[in-house]
Amino acid sequence: MPKLVTVTGIILLIIFSLTFSIFPQQNSKADGTYANLGTTDASDGSSDAVNFSQGGVWTIDKYGKYIWMTQNRVNPTHHWAWSNNQGATWTQGSEGYDFLARASVAYDSINDKLHVIWAAQNASDGIIYRRYGITRDGSNNITAITREDSSNINLQLDTSSSRVLEQPVAIWVNDGSTNGSLIAIWSKHGSSLAEVRGSMRHLSLSSADGSAGNWVALDGSGDTFATDPPAVAADKIFSAASGAVDASAIIRGGSGTYKDDLYVFAAETATSSILSYRAAWNSSSLDFSNGWQSPVTVGSFDNSSGYSLKYQLITKPVLDSTNDRLYVGWPRWKDGTSGDTDSIAYLDSSNNASSTFNVYSANGTHSYAPTMDIAYDATLDQVYIAYIESTTNGDNGSIDYKTFDGSSLGSENRFYTSPGGSSGADGSADIPVLYANRSSNDRLLFAFRINGALPPTSGDPHTIDWGYITLATPTNTPTPTPTSTPTPTPSASTSFSAPGPAGPPACLDSPPSSPAPWLYAATALDQTSIEIYFTSAHDPYTKYILEYGLSADNYIYSSTNIGGPGTTSYIVSALSPNTTYYFRVMPANGCASGDWSNELSASTKLHSQENSSQIVATTDPGSSANPAISPSPTVSPTTQLPNTAPNNSLPAQAAGITVKIKVVDQLNQPLSGVQVNLHSETQTIYTDSLGIAQFNDVEPGNHQVEIIKNGQTETHNIDVSATSPDFNLTIQYQAQTNYLLIGGIALALLIIGGIVYLTLKRKNTNPAYT
Repeated sequence: MPKLVTVTGIILLIIFSLTFSIFPQQNSKADGTYANLGTTDASDGSSDAVNFSQGGVWTIDKYGKYIWMTQNRVNPTHHWAWSNNQGATWTQGSEGYDFLARASVAYDSINDKLHVIWAAQNASDGIIYRRYGITRDGSNNITAITREDSSNINLQLDTSSSRVLEQPVAIWVNDGSTNGSLIAIWSKHGSSLAEVRGSMRHLSLSSADGSAGNWVALDGSGDTFATDPPAVAADKIFSAASGAVDASAIIRGGSGTYKDDLYVFAAETATSSILSYRAAWNSSSLDFSNGWQSPVTVGSFDNSSGYSLKYQLITKPVLDSTNDRLYVGWPRWKDGTSGDTDSIAYLDSSNNASSTFNVYSANGTHSYAPTMDIAYDATLDQVYIAYIESTTNGDNGSIDYKTFDGSSLGSENRFYTSPGGSSGADGSADIPVLYANRSSNDRLLFAFRINGALPPTSGDPHTIDWGYITLATPTNTPTPTPTSTPTPTPSASTSFSAPGPAGPPACLDSPPSSPAPWLYAATALDQTSIEIYFTSAHDPYTKYILEYGLSADNYIYSSTNIGGPGTTSYIVSALSPNTTYYFRVMPANGCASGDWSNELSASTKLHSQENSSQIVATTDPGSSANPAISPSPTVSPTTQLPNTAPNNSLPAQAAGITVKIKVVDQLNQPLSGVQVNLHSETQTIYTDSLGIAQFNDVEPGNHQVEIIKNGQTETHNIDVSATSPDFNLTIQYQAQTNYLLIGGIALALLIIGGIVYLTLKRKNTNPAYT
């Protein structure tokens, strides 16, 4: 009998292994995908290694590159960190900046500059402005970020040890001037003073920006300060004789009545209130000289118990562009039962405050710091709220998030799970910071700190992680109506001149810049839908137009809006089975049209059971560089899209393009020995140990790729660019269920069961059997 048990166990072990080969294991992490940056600061971060929400820790530049300001534990010293491949790898800058804290970063998209407002740690330093330049290669990848101005400009001198300066806020505004304007907001409180102050500068990108006399008050007329006056002309936005105060700010944006106005939210302890101040924009003088309006009370704020510095943790405001609402979040002490509570509220299009929505309560406890942040996704019309969930010891926190649809909260989702260190600190999370909206590859980006010791030590440091959740993309079906050249529908911000007697109104919107987007891939999802992928348009643009038809250059269907900025893929539905369609896209800015993309064709499937695969990563075919085509191991299998448009300055080539196709499984692991066919002129290559099949001397143009494994064939249509010597593509193989193998396993189980049954029966009828 023991021999039989052993044999049976071996057979079951084999079946168990085969089962895992058929049904891959899922990621053991929580809902989010996250990883350490891998830089020096990320491995040894300071107590505030990631700045709080107000400071704008995330910057995504106009080329789609990620930029952070990180802080090392030693000194502490700040460094720039950036990623040229949407977070797969990070680089830390060589310049270090010490004695500074609470960096707030504003990106200047006109000049490709970074403007930073700092709160200095040393006495007599105060609030400081500095400018930084970005060095790029021919593919717009960042190679360095360095300081450009030669000396500090002090906006506020720190002349009193009895008063403190809190987190500053920097906002860059493309206001119609040559270089735009920079807004600085900061707070100062202590010893019978609690004020929020603000100043601005019409930038020249010269030494004049560093002269205090060239900064002006936000409303055009500087206020008088009886105590600790700033070094520049400034507004006294909020003022009280006691308590503490901190602020966040935003230019409202959107398309409503107040779209260009400046909003400053103040969390102040004297009256336990969250207040909103609005300065009305004056387009003639390019400032806010239409005046500050009466403050609106957004919600209550009680600092009487729990974490004592909750007033510092007000979130950045975010704009709900769909409903023209402005959201803000803040932690507060609700009561002895609920404890520290994270709340949100919004201002509607008429500047009226909503009721307060309580997102999470610690139930009588409080986290080490009840940090939180918010973001808005226009695609799904949802607000995302991230927060720290405490355990009873008060500081061993995990990161959760909820969605808010404008009236009710969704269920709680876990992003990061704390392992629960013995001291209640190790492995807990703090300072979750969200990028303000959906990124170009349909992600909600997270930044956060993972705690070591409190405070951190060289042997038990804090670390800096970044991560994301993948957001759903609704499938909008274009209306298949015959059309010629589409006429874009004017947006709410479109302006027209008065029509003359001879014709229709003239469009005054600026058209999108060249080059046009590049339509680089199309794949059939099923019998009736095809997903197209294209590179981002160049500013200014507000939407994309789609045209498609049943033959080349003959577009009988259209959709006048398939998405706004950040859209780089689209699912075209309601198509006919086994039919070839030809697609092209065009950006538009209000009523002004851009240039059409190239044309790309794809065919819907004949049978619903045909297999499909998903394009998960591709380098920019217009890039002169050839980065690794394998995504980071921490990246889950979701659609990854290129960061930049093709570099059309490269010389065109008649042939000789190297096409590398990497095949990965559902866990993003390379598959070797897989047959890959490339048509039109058929070439067959089998993937190597890295899952790569390389085709040399491929002619530019449309090609079909076939992935053949275990008798199953997947097909894709790709457009190989003639502007680059390299084209890299990663395809995720979607394995079909092997029902024959499953049937074999079931049969084996039946046989084993029969053997066991007969053996037991024999034993029962023959006592001598052992």
